[in-house]
Amino acid sequence: MAAANWVINWVTTWLELKSPNWSLDYLLTRTRLATDNEGSTSELAPELRRLLQRIDADDGRGDHLQFSAITPQVFQRLHHQLGRRGRVTYFGSESGILLVKMANHKHEQAVVVIGNGVRDQGVVMGLGEEIYRIGAPLYESVHQNAAAAKQPDDGFSPFPARRIGDFPTFVLEVANAQSLTHVRKAKDWWFENSDPQHPRGDVKLVLITYLVSDDRSTIQFELWRRGRNQAARRATIQLRSAENPPPLVGGDDPDY
Repeated sequence: MAAANWVINWVTTWLELKSPNWSLDYLLTRTRLATDNEGSTSELAPELRRLLQRIDADDGRGDHLQFSAITPQVFQRLHHQLGRRGRVTYFGSESGILLVKMANHKHEQAVVVIGNGVRDQGVVMGLGEEIYRIGAPLYESVHQNAAAAKQPDDGFSPFPARRIGDFPTFVLEVANAQSLTHVRKAKDWWFENSDPQHPRGDVKLVLITYLVSDDRSTIQFELWRRGRNQAARRATIQLRSAENPPPLVGGDDPDY
């Protein structure tokens, strides 16, 4: 698949030349937890209020929080309250597991840089009018009884879109040292809850961008493909100056 083969290659070059220090703070704004239109947080059910207080206590650290025994009703209300503050992965009513990925500045910088780079490379390849960025909407599982739902960090879909709610074909997920295990687990959600035989389509590729170090000088990439138990491509880069390019250490799946 040509669209997959260039993902790791362009990431290295783009980061070397464009943003060795990832100085994109001016593009980003922080949002605080909003109150519900139907009432203040003090009027919410105790369980929901407890979840919101724990999320609000994150205070920009970028934690990956896990909750259990969450009902679909509590999840829907929590997602409404959370707004742009984080990304959610809900595994459905049977497990009741909810993951909340807090979106701090470093996290959002990575999303902006990688998302822009994929889009730019698509334009270079002549795909500028055939793909579009999806942002972070909530996608519901094709399995109606599951009540599962998830937000990506970003991704790409064919243009023109088939219809609202259809799954993207390419998903971007960003992780740090605290959230990598959760993100690897959550990436399976995309493959398990979309279906190539369903009218809403399926996710074919998930790119995990792992910020290994706090200063983002070391970054690892894992490209996952539907139907594979191991990443099809992996790469690690060390960001330095454009005059002294970083080494690229990676491996390809020979059948990819």
